[in-house]
Amino acid sequence: MNTHLFQFIPYTIPFVVGAAVLLTLAGYSIRLGRANGFDKTLLAFIATMATSALWALMRAVQFSTAVLELKQAALGFLYVGYLGSSVSLLCFALTFTGRKDLVTRQTVVLLSIVPVVGIVLALTNWSHGLLWTLEPDRVGDLIYIDRSFTGLFLLFVLYNTASSIASTAILVRYSFTSKELYRRQALAVSVGIVFPIIAGILYVLEAYPFLSRQVDLTPIAFVLTGLCFGYAIFKFRFLDIVPVARDSVVENMRDGYVVLDTADRIVDLNPAAHAIFQCGDEIIGDHVDTVLSTVESLVDEHEHGSHIQQELSVTIDGDERFLVATVSTLSKG
Repeated sequence: MNTHLFQFIPYTIPFVVGAAVLLTLAGYSIRLGRANGFDKTLLAFIATMATSALWALMRAVQFSTAVLELKQAALGFLYVGYLGSSVSLLCFALTFTGRKDLVTRQTVVLLSIVPVVGIVLALTNWSHGLLWTLEPDRVGDLIYIDRSFTGLFLLFVLYNTASSIASTAILVRYSFTSKELYRRQALAVSVGIVFPIIAGILYVLEAYPFLSRQVDLTPIAFVLTGLCFGYAIFKFRFLDIVPVARDSVVENMRDGYVVLDTADRIVDLNPAAHAIFQCGDEIIGDHVDTVLSTVESLVDEHEHGSHIQQELSVTIDGDERFLVATVSTLSKG
């Protein structure tokens, strides 16, 4: 009988590193929310980071403790993160790609029914064994657990996998129809999502080549996920510069339409605005006064919630022209 509470396994280090990266991203997102306000996209992203971090941490605890009862408890809480992340990730994909109207309280409740049932069964599996059975296994001085999964458990895995694949498909599809900056954001996040999906499926199916069935490569996947998300945040200003749904902008209108965020950075503009200001999509993310200096004073005079109109002088194809510019506030969806 092992009298030690914990056992050191270097294999758990990637889990802890991955969880730390995910929690750091969650903390950064909370700071953004406090500064600029919490919308559905940001809240869903924070929930995804938090549940994924819980998934990684509980796997680390499962391997690090030598007490069977603690291993069982860690497994139960692990599936709070595992199944919870499927709902938050799908909500994030929908809101990020402009489908915020689909993410209602009723939708979230419906999507959560299967995960909640799975979480309750996982937390109480020690008493009924409906999801898996455990057998202690010793390798040298280290204690592992050998699990046998039931068909019911595989149904919950199928739900989680299908939800994650749907989220990835939504983001990838969006990347093919969006502007360059948002395309890069969506692709970076999609790549980050794919790693734990593949690792999780291979672990459950015991399909890792040349590796023991106790080995789970998901911790390495979490590190890669955190790196992809971090790359999207700091390279492409993901969560800082987020896309505005194209159906809220009349793409074919003759009037120029420029959308700014609360920090006066350009987040969208239509083809008419391209022609008027003689610029391309590369200005998305730039501050308005650095690329559209003619409208800087108008933006500075505008107060949140107000509506102002002013005449502007711009040069188009070498000719000076006078335009009537209107500034108003868009409400969040």
